[in-house]
Amino acid sequence: MTINGIKKERPLTHDLIGHLLLGFEISLERVIINDVNDGTYFARIILHMQNELGRKFLELDARPSDSIVLALQQKKPILVARKVFDLVEDMTEILERVLKQQKEEPKDEEDQ
Repeated sequence: MTINGIKKERPLTHDLIGHLLLGFEISLERVIINDVNDGTYFARIILHMQNELGRKFLELDARPSDSIVLALQQKKPILVARKVFDLVEDMTEILERVLKQQKEEPKDEEDQ
């Protein structure tokens, strides 16, 4: 939904988190997919805060799915640790096939 710019009827959890960050003037700097263990991925969210008391960076443990959506919403970088990159299978072909099918689906629906 987020990647395609589709508006939701009600805010989802990552929408709420984004609104909270905005309200507290905290900016998302980047997301790092930092580990994978038995097919479970782990991520870190890097936040930046600045006020009259000073400047602070905060690193939070987070689920990759939530982290990626937040980064996409706020147009921030998503980084992958070399360890993770080296351990996982390259799914580029499958992703390209899925994206191609998605592009073709609306055409098929219009023809019916």
